Amino acid sequence: MKASRRDWSLSRKFAMVPLVAGLLDGGIFSEAVHARAAQRADRDANASLVGEYDIGTGAVSVALEASGALTLRVPGQPVYHLQSAGGLRFTLNELPGFAAQFHRDATGTVTHLTMYQPLPQGNFLAVRRSAGEPAPGLMASLDGDFAIGNAHVAVRVGPGNRALFTVAGQPGVEMQFAQGLRFTLKGIGGLWIEFVRDPGGAVNSFVIHEFKGDTTAVRVRGASQQPQIAAARPAPPILPVEPAQRPAPPMIAPPAASPPQRPASAPPARSPSQPTTPASSDAGPTSSATSDAEQFRLISRRAESGDVSAMTSYGLMYLQGRGTQVNENQALGWFRRAAAAGDGTAMSNIGILYLKGKGVATNDNEAIRWFRSGAEKGSPFAMYNLGMMLAAGKGTLKNDTEAARWYRQAAEHGHAAGMYQLGLAFLHGRGVNASDNEALAWLRRGAEAGSSEAMAGVRSMVHDGRGGMGTDEAVQFFQRLANGGNADAQFNLGMIYLDNRSASDDVQAMRALQKGADARHVDSMVALAVMYAEGRGTATNAPQAARWYRQAAEAGNTAAMTSLGMMLLEGQGIPKEEGEGERWLEKASIAGNNRAGLILAMYWERGRFAERFDRRPGEGARIAYEAAHDAYKQAAADPDPQVAKLGREGAQRIERRNAAAADLRLAAMTLLGVAMLGVVLSDGNIFAPEECDNFGCRRVR
Repeated sequence: MKASRRDWSLSRKFAMVPLVAGLLDGGIFSEAVHARAAQRADRDANASLVGEYDIGTGAVSVALEASGALTLRVPGQPVYHLQSAGGLRFTLNELPGFAAQFHRDATGTVTHLTMYQPLPQGNFLAVRRSAGEPAPGLMASLDGDFAIGNAHVAVRVGPGNRALFTVAGQPGVEMQFAQGLRFTLKGIGGLWIEFVRDPGGAVNSFVIHEFKGDTTAVRVRGASQQPQIAAARPAPPILPVEPAQRPAPPMIAPPAASPPQRPASAPPARSPSQPTTPASSDAGPTSSATSDAEQFRLISRRAESGDVSAMTSYGLMYLQGRGTQVNENQALGWFRRAAAAGDGTAMSNIGILYLKGKGVATNDNEAIRWFRSGAEKGSPFAMYNLGMMLAAGKGTLKNDTEAARWYRQAAEHGHAAGMYQLGLAFLHGRGVNASDNEALAWLRRGAEAGSSEAMAGVRSMVHDGRGGMGTDEAVQFFQRLANGGNADAQFNLGMIYLDNRSASDDVQAMRALQKGADARHVDSMVALAVMYAEGRGTATNAPQAARWYRQAAEAGNTAAMTSLGMMLLEGQGIPKEEGEGERWLEKASIAGNNRAGLILAMYWERGRFAERFDRRPGEGARIAYEAAHDAYKQAAADPDPQVAKLGREGAQRIERRNAAAADLRLAAMTLLGVAMLGVVLSDGNIFAPEECDNFGCRRVR
């Protein structure tokens, strides 16, 4: 190619004829043009992937940053950045081991994505959601019966184009329009349905797309009821959420370290994890300090006159500081006087003092001796506590058979927590022969006696189809308890309705949970917030979700703190308040919620909120980085394997970077001396002398 006069003069001026010729003939200049063209092509390709991807239980959002990079957002979680791994496959920068694969149809349209997750999470599909409405006449064309082998599925379209997908023998599930002929099932994640037309345009079949494979259903006429097929399992989100954030039946298992009942003299315990105090007619709960003081005076006169039951109540008032100052020695003294007179409840209370080290040195052997003495005197509280000690092997050898025997005796004496534990023993075959019928019978009795854990146990057995109680019977059971003013029953009634996953049941669940929340039942508040956030039983309403999360958070629920924190941090349907959002997450983390700590660590690692840690200019980023490392290490010890895995990976990631920075420090010392080292450290914002802050004092190696 011939150079222009201007080009030739420039080449003379700089004596760079070969270089200029190379530029003009397609050398460096051509490479730069190609690079920019490739960048535009990558950006255009990424832009085609932007949108909402429905997973049935929610939506994954893919967005494009100004730089052309893709981000992925899961509701209630930090933003994740996608890194191209070739073609339509991407990895997640913040979550090693996770990947997203986009898919196109024959026309080149992006139809769905596959999320790949490490075990124990499962891989799942998410269908792309259209911003528009179904085409006119589409919904009516879907109405009909379909067969999958010998199983039948009915699609029924009602007023407002609301379609229900019903498998024979199972509740209907609402279909949610995604795009074209593609739908998701509300509340069921990990799959999507695509209807297929014949050459004449009539819908003749549909395909259920799942990660494990596709299933085809063919349209039939005059379909009859057939055996049911298995319902799809919801796929978990990328980062597990707090169980209370997405209501689900609890696992029926005894707490790993559930303590025996604490001493008291109030009515029987509602549950083993939130026990109340042993029964006595002398000292029930009071409504004010004045009434406590008056009752203390009355009880003292009766105790001093030799009333044994009053002695036990008097000791309890000293222990709890009701009507007087807390005095553990006085409590122990009065319990001993009552025990000497043969009071089994006082003996049980002495056992608690030895177990907790209150007024005496902690001694498990003495605790179980007193529990046994009280049990032999007929105290149901002592019977229950003795069973707990035998089951845990505290102060004695572990003996499930003996534990179950004492649970039964406590239960037969009307002890609600004893009924609950006996139900679990039958459910899992611990110390007794396993029996679902016996388990359900005792859990029902415990629920009727007021145990919230027993109520959850009944609901879980219904959900799992064990024990023979159907959904309709469960609704009647919990409705009867709720009619008596029991807020725990109101909550479980709402959860039974939610398990059915139909729109009409969602409305019933909303009503039940609203009543529970209005009664200040914290779990009902959290579940109600989730329903407002997801639009189940009502229109989606982020401000109402935030309102109920806040009330539950202020009552101490760490799952609600975490959800509220994320809504405030990211401005999810409410005004963005990053500082308050971080404070709620930190409060949840301090209270032991490692998921909240894990989310904070992801923000801190990327330098978010660094200014809050500033002690001197530039120090905030380093301290935030160290705080992230501490939070990751804490999460690594979480019993949830996925939280622990992410915590370990985060801590290791920071440790590798710190090691690389340490190598840089050594190189600087060797090559450039101490003066250059100061520049490296100042610019890196990683190392500094010992600093003391909210996270303690640290000395950099």
